[in-house]
Amino acid sequence: MQYELEKRQEDRSRRDFNNVASNLHHLVSTKLIPGIYNSTYLPEEKKPQAYNADVETHLVSVFKVLIYNLSKVESKKKLKASEML
Repeated sequence: MQYELEKRQEDRSRRDFNNVASNLHHLVSTKLIPGIYNSTYLPEEKKPQAYNADVETHLVSVFKVLIYNLSKVESKKKLKASEML
């Protein structure tokens, strides 16, 4: 019982974190400019982490999923529009 409650809380916490991270895509590093979570002034072990991975990695992975999902929605819209013709 206690384990299931902890598991549900962990899952909810991860979903909430991913939801917040999906709105922070503007903080991700680019090839030329490091993002705020990937500072060149901090050693690797001092960079912020969440769920055993650095925050920069979370932002990139959540953003990739978001872009993939948006592209699927756009593809479906285009398909529906072409079927109407």
